[in-house]
Amino acid sequence: MKSSNSFILVAGVMAILIMASCRSKNVYPNPALNQIELLRGDIILCSGKDFGDVDFAMSCDYSVRETFELAISLLHSFEYDEAEKAFVQVIDADPNCAMAYWGVAMSIYHALWEPPGPEQLKKGEKILQIAATIPKTEREEEYLAAVGEYYHHWENTDPKTRHKNG
Repeated sequence: MKSSNSFILVAGVMAILIMASCRSKNVYPNPALNQIELLRGDIILCSGKDFGDVDFAMSCDYSVRETFELAISLLHSFEYDEAEKAFVQVIDADPNCAMAYWGVAMSIYHALWEPPGPEQLKKGEKILQIAATIPKTEREEEYLAAVGEYYHHWENTDPKTRHKNG
């Protein structure tokens, strides 16, 4: 009888451990990220992997540097959706990487093309609100403030004025 109780206890603990390890991959360290439809998935490189050298100062975890630099390269190659996916990968790996939030906001803002619509503007505004809650350097704060000017009062300001102010 004692060994069957032990077996049940061990089996129960194992089941709990297995269920805990199978948690949804869509639970992010900051619950506010669940409220934003961030682009996720495989990054598709249409122009190959050779973008040149990128050296962008940031205070993020060193393990995300390669993905962050790829994201910067994609952003500057007008690969906005792929850049957003890469910046989101950085956020998932290091939720305190302020520059990754800046990168998502920049990926939504297509200065040379048509202005983002209300849904994209809300998304940019929300991602910057989350960024405001995490620690950052003075330089990172300035980058976030600069792109934030574009999203600030977007409901009442036309795109041309926001572009000029941002």
